[in-house]
Amino acid sequence: METITIIPNSKRQSKIIKALLEEMKVRFTTVEEKKVKISKAAKESIIEGLKAAENDDFLPKKKQKNYFMTQYIKWTKPATRRKIEILKYWTKHNGSPTYSAKIERESDKTEILILENPFIGAELKILMVLGAL
Repeated sequence: METITIIPNSKRQSKIIKALLEEMKVRFTTVEEKKVKISKAAKESIIEGLKAAENDDFLPKKKQKNYFMTQYIKWTKPATRRKIEILKYWTKHNGSPTYSAKIERESDKTEILILENPFIGAELKILMVLGAL
C-alpha cells in the first residue's frame, strides 16, 4: 500500500478534501503545520545553503578560509596547471564541461574531507605492550 500526501492551498480545499475522503470511507490523518518565526538573516542563510546543496557546493571555496579559520589548502602552481589541463582535456574530449564540473565538485569535497580530518592517512606508530600473564 502506498501513502499519498496532499497539501491543500487553502482551508476551503482542505475542508473539501476531508469531506470527500470521509464520504469515500478512506482512512486518513491530518497534520497541522507549525509556523516558526525566524529572522530574515537566518532565512537567507537557509536559502543560500539549499541552493549550494543543489549544486553539491556544500562549502564554497570563498568560505573555506573563514570556516576553517587558519586551515586551508593551497595548491602549488604545477598542481593547479595540471588540474586545469585535466579539466580542459575532459571538456574537449566530451564536448561539454559537465564531467569537468563533476571532477571539480569531487575535488572540492575531498579538500573539505582533508580539512575536517587533517590526520587522515597519517602513519600511526602503534606500540604493542605485552604483559606477563
